[in-house]
Amino acid sequence: MKKALLIAAALCLTAPAFASKARKASLTDCVACTDVQDIFTNPARMFTFGDLVTAEYGTGTALAGAGGTYETMAEPEGGIFRASGNSKWGFYVGHKNSVTDNLKLITGWTPNATVLQNPLDVFYGQKGGNMDWAVSLTYFKATAGVGGTLANDAMGVRFGATTSAWQAYAGLGLSGKETSGANDIKGNTSMQVGGQYNLTGDSIAYIDYISADSSRSGAATTKGTYAAYMIGWENKVKSDAAHVFYGAKYAYRKLNNDAAGAGATAFEQTGLPIYLGVEADATSWLAVRAEVAKPILIDTQKQTVAGVDQGDLVGVTASTLTLGASFKWNKMMVDWIVASGAPAATSGSGNLSTTNFGTNASLTYSF
Repeated sequence: MKKALLIAAALCLTAPAFASKARKASLTDCVACTDVQDIFTNPARMFTFGDLVTAEYGTGTALAGAGGTYETMAEPEGGIFRASGNSKWGFYVGHKNSVTDNLKLITGWTPNATVLQNPLDVFYGQKGGNMDWAVSLTYFKATAGVGGTLANDAMGVRFGATTSAWQAYAGLGLSGKETSGANDIKGNTSMQVGGQYNLTGDSIAYIDYISADSSRSGAATTKGTYAAYMIGWENKVKSDAAHVFYGAKYAYRKLNNDAAGAGATAFEQTGLPIYLGVEADATSWLAVRAEVAKPILIDTQKQTVAGVDQGDLVGVTASTLTLGASFKWNKMMVDWIVASGAPAATSGSGNLSTTNFGTNASLTYSF
């Protein structure tokens, strides 16, 4: 218990640890806001929260275009985590990977909605000395159509470790393939590595890098590549009543294919966003959270569509405003995203509306 408290302090936590995608959608950039969703980057982060069951509610949809994300999108998913002595295990179902579908879209492949992508993630870790470590395995396989002409499957593994001073993680895509008749797309290589370092009791530095590629064969043969990295710093304002944070990061990502002529497609984005947010208990049964973010100095986008360079966009990224809340009853919490637009979780317009209130919601029960 003492060790868990030290780790929480190192991660700049003051408010109670909530656990949901709906919460993550309200605190999009916060690195030190411990959440169940962090385990899909660093599985050892499951030692920063207690035993719990969590469930996400929303309408599952495929990504609308290359560059989209599942990480804050309303999706039906959930899991359970329990400790036993110095060890901890967990099972989680339904968490989709954005990189996989982005690579499909950039090669012109439409992710197959007929074949359900419903991954199973299994977690296991141990406490030992000053370090906690954990590993997770992701797997899914499904077929449909006459003779199994529609199919997809994938497997991946993640490793992670945390101490009172630093965190480190690595993830590897071991296999992945989707088939539609005589056409298929395969994931070749993918990896994610990164970590955090506690500079002081109230600030951290962090880095993250992702690289992946895939090959499409059949009627069209195309290779897609994805690369992204970010380097950032975050600080917490000292407060016993709330977790107030601010930070900045240099972020880059690029998606492209190797098709020639009219088949060429690419998307590249570079930015230096600054962000500021707060999470606090309004009452014993209500917590509220909000964040505002805006790229400054560096804010560029480049895009190629059907082989045509769309020109550079500079300084066009609008400010992002998010707002969320949690309702608490004893050991149960229901997290909501308050936003407008569709999907609600990706809206950052700042317009308050009841139209989409609660369309991205999560339930967590701690025991």
